[in-house]
Amino acid sequence: MRNKFILDSNYEVQLLCNIQEPYDDVEEWRNSILVEVDADSTANQYIVITGAEGYTDTLDIVPGQTNTFTITMDFWNYGGISTIEFYKNNQLLEFKTLYITFPDILPGVCTISSDSESEGIIYLGQSYSMSGSYYPSPETIKEVETKVDDIEKDVEDMGDEIDLAKGDIEDLKTDKQDVLSAGTGILIASDTVSVTHPIVLSTEDLTPNVSPLPTGTIYLVYE
Repeated sequence: MRNKFILDSNYEVQLLCNIQEPYDDVEEWRNSILVEVDADSTANQYIVITGAEGYTDTLDIVPGQTNTFTITMDFWNYGGISTIEFYKNNQLLEFKTLYITFPDILPGVCTISSDSESEGIIYLGQSYSMSGSYYPSPETIKEVETKVDDIEKDVEDMGDEIDLAKGDIEDLKTDKQDVLSAGTGILIASDTVSVTHPIVLSTEDLTPNVSPLPTGTIYLVYE
């Protein structure tokens, strides 16, 4: 995103432009901050930019001309505030300084917006913030659609598994009822093995050394 401040000769912000061009390999259309000043004829005009850790740079303004400057990424104070100060006739214009707040990370397309507000109305003052968002490409949209399709398939498969689990539970209930009906006997593997020891059914595990079972008793725990 190209973010451009347009200032008059008194360094008042007249316009903030946020322009996004289709992606290409032209560097100038990538995330950038520009300042354009329509300077008057006063001598000794310049801009002082301050970034992270007090890193500064001074840009001279040619009187009587439109001057355009790029605030390079070297002065983007991530997680902090960068300032742009304006001087005319070597004097700081104290109430014209621009403050730009940056987040820790700027993803994708980055846009500057005004933080100045009065009675619910946003206006172009001295305080601004930059934020980022991802610019969805056709490939990104297709990837999202594919993921949604995969999730729907997973949900469908989970539904089938739940139905199978319900069937297993019903089978277990039937097996339990068969065992209860058998009384003291249980038939294993059809008619091949027959166990006639007493059977105890419970939903709780045995506690060692407490109420021991008689010899030969079968203790079954089920849920």
